[in-house]
Amino acid sequence: MPDPLQVLTNGSVQVLPDGSINATNKDAAQLIEVLGLDSDPSREFRMLWIGIVALAAKHDPNLHKMLMGFPSDLPNLARLRPPGGNMRPKGVAESCYLRKQMGNLPQTY
Repeated sequence: MPDPLQVLTNGSVQVLPDGSINATNKDAAQLIEVLGLDSDPSREFRMLWIGIVALAAKHDPNLHKMLMGFPSDLPNLARLRPPGGNMRPKGVAESCYLRKQMGNLPQTY
């Protein structure tokens, strides 16, 4: 079974305007099926949140930033020492924490 964290966050899944999910590769399609991510209740839940975020973007910029912005307490990954060492040392330089410190982090994601 593919790792859901890797597969579902690497751009191989698209959420369509109707709330359904489109997989761009076999691993993503398998996970969507096994986890039931394109079920009717899942689509309805996504549509609810798509609507909420759209309303906030149009009528309440502060709420939109709260919903779609980065948290104020981003972790400093450079301080972490995982068991076995850091398997992705370049990730520290690309972290949201460092990008925020350098002023390169957008308001929302």
